[in-house]
Amino acid sequence: MDKIKFAMEIAKKVNGEVKEVEKNNGIKLIGISIKNDSNIYPTIYIDQMYEDDMSIDEAAKAVLKTYEEKKTPDFGDLIWIEDFNEAKKHLRARLYNDTTYAEVYKHAPYPFDDLIIIPYIEIISGEACTKVTKNLLKHWNVSAEEVIKIAEANSSEEVEILTMRSALMQMGISGDLLPEEDEIQLWIATTKDHQNGAYAIIAKLESLRKDLNEGEVIYVLPSSIHEVLFTKVGDKEEMDKMVKDVNETCLNPLDVLSDHAYKILP
Repeated sequence: MDKIKFAMEIAKKVNGEVKEVEKNNGIKLIGISIKNDSNIYPTIYIDQMYEDDMSIDEAAKAVLKTYEEKKTPDFGDLIWIEDFNEAKKHLRARLYNDTTYAEVYKHAPYPFDDLIIIPYIEIISGEACTKVTKNLLKHWNVSAEEVIKIAEANSSEEVEILTMRSALMQMGISGDLLPEEDEIQLWIATTKDHQNGAYAIIAKLESLRKDLNEGEVIYVLPSSIHEVLFTKVGDKEEMDKMVKDVNETCLNPLDVLSDHAYKILP
């Protein structure tokens, strides 16, 4: 049985609909949507269930369980999305590989110009969001440039730069077990909720450039779509290899931002 047929059989069991969704980096996933009285309902992806050779009944139970865990409260008809003055408060910018599909986007500035900035409407922080579409732009009667500008401004307010020591301590590792700050020389750029925070490096790009002395460089390692690491020491060729190795062995393909490091000059 192929994956689509597998998904259709599950959908019959749970009274849902099959959807093929293009996610980050051009990756397409097959999901089941179960509509309810709310206007916000999750899509549960069945690709891993198929790979794990689950039976239809097992997969249907797993879909229903995930649906119960992820379904959100009724937020009404979300009419506020149609009102640009209200919706613009919820605009956020995200940074992705340029193979990610979006109707509205712009290329990031050099040296990140193989990445794209996509504006999203954040409905529930870290949980539910939707991309800005051309139809929404038309309804709002605003330009893509204006929407992206607002999304970037909103996201810039949420940027957080942490030393590696501080980040590890936030994870619960005792400071007594860690080297001092000047021994690590590594920083993390992300957002305060550490979700989809790679845009932080774009928000801080000019200030990082201004802090560089003549002859200094900053190497940026695209850790994931959630955060990036940067340092003033190292070798770009070695860092490129490190990024590729981490992408291949540690990251979900959906979370990969780029397959190489970047070099910021003054």
